[in-house]
Amino acid sequence: MVRKLDPVFLQGIAKQAGMPVSLLPLSSPEVPARMLLEAEETGGYANYRVEGGQIAGFVLLKEINGIPIAAMKFLLPRQIYEQGRRTLTLFVALFAFFSVCVIGIVLLLLDRMVLSRLYRLSAEVQAISASEDLSRRVTVDGRDELAVLKEKINHFLAALEKSTGKLKAANQELQDFAYVVSHDLKAPLRGISTLAGWISTDHRGSLDEDAQEKLDLLLVRVRRMNDLIDGILKYSRVGRSREEMVPVDCNSLVSETVDLLAPGENFTITVQENLPTLVADRTKLGEVFMNLISNAIKYIDKPHGIIRIGCERDGKGWKFHVSDNGPGIEEKYHEKVFQIFQTLGPRDTPGSTGVGLAVVKKIVEQMGGEIWIESAAGAGTTFFFTIPFRLSEAELH
Repeated sequence: MVRKLDPVFLQGIAKQAGMPVSLLPLSSPEVPARMLLEAEETGGYANYRVEGGQIAGFVLLKEINGIPIAAMKFLLPRQIYEQGRRTLTLFVALFAFFSVCVIGIVLLLLDRMVLSRLYRLSAEVQAISASEDLSRRVTVDGRDELAVLKEKINHFLAALEKSTGKLKAANQELQDFAYVVSHDLKAPLRGISTLAGWISTDHRGSLDEDAQEKLDLLLVRVRRMNDLIDGILKYSRVGRSREEMVPVDCNSLVSETVDLLAPGENFTITVQENLPTLVADRTKLGEVFMNLISNAIKYIDKPHGIIRIGCERDGKGWKFHVSDNGPGIEEKYHEKVFQIFQTLGPRDTPGSTGVGLAVVKKIVEQMGGEIWIESAAGAGTTFFFTIPFRLSEAELH
């Protein structure tokens, strides 16, 4: 049978089939090893994918006695597969192109309808905040949720403007009250003090001991009343006046404060050498150190007083401390000492009005910090206060 399948005959078959045809012995490497088994199961043929995007079909040829002797190979291009692959590639490319177009259009619409309006809103709010002019309003455009938000911002600004107006009026009333206290109350006190001083001087020899003690007590009470009025005025002014924020060398400030207080030779005051330079209101920061150091000097009950002043970094700010070896403060009084007019000493102690620590607390909190006490009876007292980090002197310049 093989002898009849000469090249001319095979060419005729290939022409009729419209595909390449070749006759291969079963031992040819082009014939898959499993072809015989599969061809027996399928009735004498088998199909396989080969390189080049083609399908190879094999027909098993047998002798008359049924013994396989050769295989006829047909090569068929995988046209459907290739066409499908090209179609899929084109579809993916078109899908990617249209996806990019859709995303671009959505982003453009989002920018024009939302993002650009949000940017303008943010700029307007920042401008109002920078100018501190609460009479200004943001521009309302459109009828969507963003427009509703803008209207609510305007309502909030209107309410804030109204509240600020009331606060300014209250501050003006407080200033007027401070003037009345300073002028109308201190004037009679000065008169009483002057008259009591004249009587004490002119009649010191003619007054008995009891009368002289009462007259001296009157002078003490007048001075205390005068100090209380000064304390009220000082407390009311905290936060109402805006001083220039300047670099403050804390070592220099503490040194000046100690020199002003002139504690005496029976005191040892140790100041940490590397205190920071802060950008702050120098007057108010100086008042904090003045009150804390003078308090320590005033209440130390030892023959030799020891006061230490230092600072360290603590989280988001500087933590200062002023410690002494005085009598200490019981824990139940740790909050009370910061309340105005509260003092742990005798009422008639010179300079003890109960206002100083209240002023210190108000100043520290206005700076964004905190103040507290660590102390126990008989173990000395340490006042701690924090000041948030500000620009260093180099950064300011």
